[in-house]
Amino acid sequence: MTVFRKCRVCTKKDGCEHKKVICKTIKGLGITSILHKCDHYDPPYSTGDPVLATTLVSYDVGGGYEEPERATFPAHFMTQRGTKAHVYIKPGVSDTSGLYEFDPKNNGFCNLPFERVKAHPDGDPIEVCDHCHEPKGITSDSYFGCHHGSPNSQPENQ
Repeated sequence: MTVFRKCRVCTKKDGCEHKKVICKTIKGLGITSILHKCDHYDPPYSTGDPVLATTLVSYDVGGGYEEPERATFPAHFMTQRGTKAHVYIKPGVSDTSGLYEFDPKNNGFCNLPFERVKAHPDGDPIEVCDHCHEPKGITSDSYFGCHHGSPNSQPENQ
């Protein structure tokens, strides 16, 4: 049995004719896993869509075999990077249970497996810059955030 890694998160994964053609082509070759570029790929989320992202909130497990603590935060889908979802979680936002506050390690941007990202039915989509694909309205002195159209932005030809 061959695992189609790209198809795992595609919305057409069960009834895709292109996948059936690939299966017939590689049958008998002993290929067990494939990550291919697919023109028929339909991503599960669009840029700026609201999602619920489950991420680690505690890395200190006391040296034992305990699982690190996880919490689910409201977030926004940015893009897909390989087989992971690149999401933005606003720094300081509370998780769905209200017990934890998000403490970002990378200004709120996280790469998570799609298994830990779910659609957020009550969330509002956000606007994303066409140039840098960052959420509009992030105020940050760092590199992260959209600086196109802001008073501090540089002309593109420099």
